[in-house]
Amino acid sequence: MKKLIIIGLLFTIILFSANAEGIYFDVGIGLGKPTTKLNGVDLFQDFQNAGIDMTQVGVDLGMKVGYGPTEMPLYLVGVMQLLTHRMSDSYGDYFTFRSGLIGPGLVYYPMPNVQVAGSFGYSFVSNDTSLAYNMYGSQKGTAWDASIAYCLSTGLMIGARYMSAKNTLEVTGAEQHSTLISVFIRYALVFDY
Repeated sequence: MKKLIIIGLLFTIILFSANAEGIYFDVGIGLGKPTTKLNGVDLFQDFQNAGIDMTQVGVDLGMKVGYGPTEMPLYLVGVMQLLTHRMSDSYGDYFTFRSGLIGPGLVYYPMPNVQVAGSFGYSFVSNDTSLAYNMYGSQKGTAWDASIAYCLSTGLMIGARYMSAKNTLEVTGAEQHSTLISVFIRYALVFDY
């Protein structure tokens, strides 16, 4: 799956760059409401139901690099996105679930100050806990995201994103499904050539 995504991304970028007028780059961070399920069980809700008082926070970090625009204000980008879901209790114990997205995406400007973007690709996990057992990485996975943003000034944007990642964990074979609905701030640059 990884090889197919990489080959497809490279092939598309090469074809797309023939008509491109510039290079697109953006980077940003967001905060929001996360959910992580293992084999369909919502972990945060499971702790709450067991009487364990947990707090949680969701963070997304991301970067896009690509070519565009073509005949319309459309950019083809490569995306690297990280979703982090951290749960902790009052005793200092924590669980951190990280899901990554690497793949192709599109950035479209239906109006000069409005950006709509989406991507789909390969996913991986990197989990961590303060407890004594191992939080395994993933064997395979897929992820996607969709966002809408408003451009406040030259390059500065605020917006909302939905990201979803499904992964099969090593050793246990459990399915981890993490989602995040976030509000983000990003900075985008377009270098014309």
